[in-house]
Amino acid sequence: MQVYIAGPLFTTVAQQFNFALKDELRSIKPHWDFFLPQYEVIYRDGMSAQDLAKECMKGLIKSEILIAILAGSDVGSGTAFEIGFAYAQNIKIIGLRTDFRNCGDVEGFGMNAMFSLIPEIYHSRKELLDAINKLP
Repeated sequence: MQVYIAGPLFTTVAQQFNFALKDELRSIKPHWDFFLPQYEVIYRDGMSAQDLAKECMKGLIKSEILIAILAGSDVGSGTAFEIGFAYAQNIKIIGLRTDFRNCGDVEGFGMNAMFSLIPEIYHSRKELLDAINKLP
C-alpha cells in the first residue's frame, strides 16, 4: 500500500514535522510505502513547474491513501489541489489539523467548508497514528 503525505514543505519546521511523521507512520506500518514529495521529488536545475507537479502527481496516482496536513490559517494551495484530486479519484483521505484557530466559513469548523468532505480529520499526531495503526 502506498500513502501520499501532503502538506506544507517550504520551511525547515514543516519539513522536520513531515519527516518525523513519515518515520512514525513507517514504524507502525513498516510494510507500507510512504510518498513524501519533499523527499521523493528533488528539484533539479532547469526543472519546470510542470515537471515538478507531474512527479508529485505520479506519486499521488499510485497511492491508496492521502494523509493531508491541514496546517495554517488557510490550507496550502498544493495540499488543497492534492485533496481535490484524491477526492475525485476516490483515494481515501485522512486529515491532520493541529492548528486550533477557527478560520473557517462555518461556525465550529476551522477551515474552508470544502474540507468538511474529508471523512476523517484528527487533531493530534497521536489520534492520527492510532487511526492508522487500526487500518489493515
